[in-house]
Amino acid sequence: MNIKIKFNSGRIITLLFLLCDTRFFYLLHLFKGFGGVASNKALLGIYCIFLFAIGLVFKRHLLHSVFTIDLIVFVAIATLSTAIAHYKIGFTLSDSIFYMYTYFVLLSYFPLSKVLLKRTNDELFLQDALLVWDVTCILFIAQYILFKNNGTVFLQLDSMIGARYLYNRSLGLRVYGVFDGFIKIFLPLLAHKCIIQNFKSCKIYLFSIFVMLTSVILIDQSRFYVIVILITIMIDFILANHRRIRLTNLVLGSVLFIGALFILYGKISSVFMSIQNNTGSLYARTGAIEYYISIYQSHKFLGIGVVNPSPASPFYSFVHGSTGIYYTDDVGIIGFLVRFGLVGIIWLLCFLVHIIKIVIKTRGTDKYLSISLVTMFIICMFAQSYFDPGRIVALLFLCLTLEINYMRNEKIRCESNQKKQISKI
Repeated sequence: MNIKIKFNSGRIITLLFLLCDTRFFYLLHLFKGFGGVASNKALLGIYCIFLFAIGLVFKRHLLHSVFTIDLIVFVAIATLSTAIAHYKIGFTLSDSIFYMYTYFVLLSYFPLSKVLLKRTNDELFLQDALLVWDVTCILFIAQYILFKNNGTVFLQLDSMIGARYLYNRSLGLRVYGVFDGFIKIFLPLLAHKCIIQNFKSCKIYLFSIFVMLTSVILIDQSRFYVIVILITIMIDFILANHRRIRLTNLVLGSVLFIGALFILYGKISSVFMSIQNNTGSLYARTGAIEYYISIYQSHKFLGIGVVNPSPASPFYSFVHGSTGIYYTDDVGIIGFLVRFGLVGIIWLLCFLVHIIKIVIKTRGTDKYLSISLVTMFIICMFAQSYFDPGRIVALLFLCLTLEINYMRNEKIRCESNQKKQISKI
């Protein structure tokens, strides 16, 4: 039997994107600047700069996309605020340059939107994304098991494993910045495909959802993440079945959802135990909010930019507090405010209005996915913001998904109107 594998320029572009995002399944050793210090997305950021530049040379109309102005302005704000903070506060290039690479990932929105709007490319991208991320998740699950049993590390994780987990294997293996980007959008998208197909002929999607959720629970270990994903999927399910949903189905769904929360209870309880010792995430977040608001008072207009000094830097305590446990990534909108200041908040409000308008204009079953994704985006503004360097890919694919859902239905509507006009003639 001959198996034909289709390749075109669009598929090569998106496949390279996926491989850079997963750092080639975390099997290749890369320059340390592309690793944990760079929030794990520096390699992808460099690829996206190259992709954007090539796109501008060969297809100048790339800039005519739905969220073009929004994302270009945001990248400009991030670059400007970081550059000004570099000179005013005195940050070194190493404090910010690798983190700034991550925001250039957004530049790939323009070429990727043109590629993925073609249904053939979109279907090929779905196949590739399933393969790449299934393999990545399985490798991480195997890594988790080996690490917990005998401390073996075969993946190239650089400095991504915290000392707390290196010296206490009973806690398992926790790695940040791997599963809270692309997967955050891809999981609800796969669930949406199952929902609109009434869970028929979607065994592959269900397998991928299981593997990805398992990876998030074991490796990312974020209760908030899993709960938000479940809420997003439930919103999509209710919207897609609002005309035929029965009370029994709603009750059953609610019971399953509550059951999932109880499964997470074991991990949630550890947080409350750690709060008693002033090391829990709630304690850190409460202190971080107070600390970052005080920093914002001195840098109101453009904030302090995108910086992450190393522990050896004299600015480490300035960014992370005297105890070193405060992180702008943990405090959502407050972290966004201290990074990008008042200018950033004005941009964010305009962006929110824009995406809500696009969702309102979207038609068909795709609208349900768009509504659920925007709801998740708004919830995550309070914690695990999409504007954090490690999660910037989630912002990219939120914009791409909203545009594809809107433009495809708009195209269908235009074609339908044209046919009606022709029939009248």
